[in-house]
Amino acid sequence: MQPHLMVQVFLTNRDGIKLSMPGARTVSSMNAEFWVAVVAVLISAVALVRGELHQRRRPSHEAQHRAVDKITEALWPVHVLIEHADVRVPSAAEISKVMREFEWECQYWEPMLPTGARHLRVSIRQALANCFGSPAAIAVDPAADSAPTKTFDRYWWDLACTYVEHAQKRLGAWKVQERRRPLEIVYFANWRKEGDALHNRDHAGKLK
Repeated sequence: MQPHLMVQVFLTNRDGIKLSMPGARTVSSMNAEFWVAVVAVLISAVALVRGELHQRRRPSHEAQHRAVDKITEALWPVHVLIEHADVRVPSAAEISKVMREFEWECQYWEPMLPTGARHLRVSIRQALANCFGSPAAIAVDPAADSAPTKTFDRYWWDLACTYVEHAQKRLGAWKVQERRRPLEIVYFANWRKEGDALHNRDHAGKLK
């Protein structure tokens, strides 16, 4: 530990007695106050720079609105694909084509979407893959378009169909009420969890 250097000022009276000036301070305490002030200035500067960078990275209102418009358009073919799948199951090639184009659009516009919708590309893929199987996962498996379509199951079809409708509804509502509430689309994993719980309760009731 470094010794503290005491700096004091002395005066001598008429009798030759030394008198110390009140308020004498140590050099170490003066240095501590100086560095506290420096740190405070640096923290303020860092906070200011971070705030400015955050504002620059944040998509503008116009960019968010355009991104939502584009994703809404890209989601419509997905809706058409699954809406009547209970009547005619689309081919693996049809499923892969629609999903490939949807994911291309999402990859481009995703960074500009409001935060609550940036998972939509993955959530829609999960919803369609649960319904149709591998062909819906063409973005993560290029060979998926040649894979067989999953055997139609009304439960998975209903779950995927209602999820796509939920996403469309939330996107549309945000464009009308964007200034009053954030865009929040439920993750498909949570949508499925609620659907599974309801399905299991109904099934258990029928067995009684």
